[in-house]
Amino acid sequence: MRVRLWEGVSDIVVETFDIVQAHSQAVDSARSVSKVTVQMAVQDIRESASTRTTTLHSMRCQRCKIQLLPLKPRELHMVKTESNYHQDTSAVESGKKTMQEVLLNCLEKAESAHQWRKAQESLVSLERNNVASVDSIVRVGMGANENLRSQLPLFLSDPLKLNNDACAKINSMIIPLLRRLD
Repeated sequence: MRVRLWEGVSDIVVETFDIVQAHSQAVDSARSVSKVTVQMAVQDIRESASTRTTTLHSMRCQRCKIQLLPLKPRELHMVKTESNYHQDTSAVESGKKTMQEVLLNCLEKAESAHQWRKAQESLVSLERNNVASVDSIVRVGMGANENLRSQLPLFLSDPLKLNNDACAKINSMIIPLLRRLD
């Protein structure tokens, strides 16, 4: 019975350890995915800023050239510049929306990692409770075994005493009969 109890305890501890290990790997995976997503978002932001800087620089250079043009081509160029400005503004707005979506995605992944951490903490707590429960069961079982061991001499001495008493009675009857036969 004691061996089965220890086997059960061993199985529970191994299963709990496997579960905690699996959840730990899942949390690590979620963290790495979040890290990659944040790195991609930062890269997108850098690229967008670089593109805007290049566009502003080219617009400034064009403005310098415009001042040298005659009046009619200058007006034509103003129309083109306005058109480019509107296109750039819409591109910036689109980039802004994309950036918001990426940041929301990062936030969701961070929340997911937080939930995984909570799940891992719950599993660790469950493991502690299971270990405490198994420890309690083992202590109770060991106490019961000790109690049975202490009562074992009593159980063995009673039948031996009865056996000795029976032998003495039988001998007390047989010996006088043997003497008569002699």
